[in-house]
Amino acid sequence: MFAIVREDDIFVYIASAGLILVSVWMMVHGLENVDNFVTKGLAVIQIGVGFIGIFAPLFGEINK
Repeated sequence: MFAIVREDDIFVYIASAGLILVSVWMMVHGLENVDNFVTKGLAVIQIGVGFIGIFAPLFGEINK
C-alpha cells in the first residue's frame, strides 16, 4: 500500500518482488496448511500482479 501511495518506482519494484516471493512460497507450502488448486490459482494470480508491478517502472521510463 505504501508503494502505491508513494508512487516511487523503487518501492513499487520492492513490493512487487516481495509479492512474487510470497506467492511462490504459497504455491509450495499452501495457505494456512491448505494446499489445493484454489491456493495455487491465487498464487498464480499474485505472481502475475507482481510481474506487472516489476515491469511498470520500465514501461513508465520507455513512455517518457
